[in-house]
Amino acid sequence: MKKKILSILAAAFGVSLLAGALAGCGNAAPKASAAGAEQKVESTGTSSDATVTKIKVHVSQGPAPYLYVKEDGTPDGFDFAVFKEAIDRLPEYEAEYVSATDGLTGVLSGLYDVTVGNWVWREQRGESYYFSYPYKITDKAFVQRENDTPLKDLHDAAARGYSVIVGASGGDTAALEQWNAEHPDEQIKLIYSDAGVVVRYQQVADGAADFTLDDGPMISAYFDEYQFQGIKKVTLGEEALADILPTVNTYYLYAKDEKGKKLRDDINVAIKELYQDGTLEKLSQQYFGYATTPAAEDFESTIN
Repeated sequence: MKKKILSILAAAFGVSLLAGALAGCGNAAPKASAAGAEQKVESTGTSSDATVTKIKVHVSQGPAPYLYVKEDGTPDGFDFAVFKEAIDRLPEYEAEYVSATDGLTGVLSGLYDVTVGNWVWREQRGESYYFSYPYKITDKAFVQRENDTPLKDLHDAAARGYSVIVGASGGDTAALEQWNAEHPDEQIKLIYSDAGVVVRYQQVADGAADFTLDDGPMISAYFDEYQFQGIKKVTLGEEALADILPTVNTYYLYAKDEKGKKLRDDINVAIKELYQDGTLEKLSQQYFGYATTPAAEDFESTIN
């Protein structure tokens, strides 16, 4: 159902429109259940088998289409579908899925064995968590005004003297801050905002900034949900993406201890199988409409 822009803005400054910003990518998810509400989901596996190891899996409540909670309370999205497919190939494990918000702290405290949360590599995170094999490439795109000439890349944005609206924190904000630090002669003005994603998109339409940056599948999901007027999605090529994100893969995170390493290594075997038999590509086509599969060499060794 189409939503009027005024109602979107009113909701943004009252109660949150989305499930809440997540540390993995700094964005929230349309159609997700209320943030902070922990929901247990039916386990998979054969608990009667004494050799089965039970694990507790945290599943973030967004951002869609990577992760979201369906109306019946069960998780869905590409990241979850890949993990479930992997664990279903390992009969020695029985997984209990918990849909909640604070996955990183939960893994550190031992509440969860692994977090499914659209996580990207950060050196500081690598000190506290084991990272799985990657299972998708982050696909970035710009949001610009409808009548604006599509940007080619960040060099183009700097040459035009454009400003970009960004969140107060998050991977995209850090990437653009790094760009400015590394390109003193090609500065892009960053306008920081605590507003939600939907409001930031509308601010571009209203002229408060020239563009914003977000994940391509997320932009498509928001556009489908909110039927924006006056803005468009601008897809980026490989070279433009490389300027924005030196590391574009996403991962599952495990506790950095002996148990976490074993679990990571076991599930990695299944993830590699998903890559080799084409299941990763099949699922990405199902959820995104195009392939987001990492390169073959990404499945030869882990990042940490």
